[in-house]
Amino acid sequence: MNPELIDMIALAKDQGFYVVVSTNGHFLDELTVRKLISSRLDRLIVSLDGVDAATYNAYRKNGNFDKVVSGIENIISEKKSQKVRAPFIELQFVHTRKNQHQLFEIKKFGKKTGVDKVSIKSFQLLNFNHVNEWLPDENTRYKIGTDGKVKINSKLPDRCFRLWSSCVITWDGNVVPCCFDKNADYSMGNIYRQQMSQIWKSRAYNNFREKVFTDRKNIDICCNCSEGLLK
Repeated sequence: MNPELIDMIALAKDQGFYVVVSTNGHFLDELTVRKLISSRLDRLIVSLDGVDAATYNAYRKNGNFDKVVSGIENIISEKKSQKVRAPFIELQFVHTRKNQHQLFEIKKFGKKTGVDKVSIKSFQLLNFNHVNEWLPDENTRYKIGTDGKVKINSKLPDRCFRLWSSCVITWDGNVVPCCFDKNADYSMGNIYRQQMSQIWKSRAYNNFREKVFTDRKNIDICCNCSEGLLK
């Protein structure tokens, strides 16, 4: 989506950052994977929520299962060809009711293709009206309250390590606190208009950190997050 992505990664690496790119895997052609490797990217997270097209498309609407698999194979092959260890390839599987029967198969797939890690990610409900459709049988993030409503299975402590350890930069340069801010509602600045150090130490960022320390339950993106939860 951003034609300057490779340059952005290289610039961040020149400044000493550990850089991670998360992708749906639809753009990992041979040329792109060579550029990603040359950019010195540290980690590449590729989403694959099924081991066949039908299961994959239940969640990834209009996605192309074969194209994602081909992309994964491209970067694994290129790493072997160049005899390099980076980027670390993480295969991410969002665990839902629709793919829960493939938990074992996705691990086998990861081992077969040669990725460095397979991560099973708990499903995040945005609309609790569809809990029976999406929430898997084995679930630790949510619970059914005495009122019959679905609730997050923890207290929400006023803390979050991520606010001091990392951030997310969207395709158009907006800096947001974390991946739970999916629509960039809490943009702290834009790297095309400000220095990263200015954004990181800005009043807006520090005010957001302070609110997490004092009133996390009233920040919508934090109320559905599993970071720092107390069981």
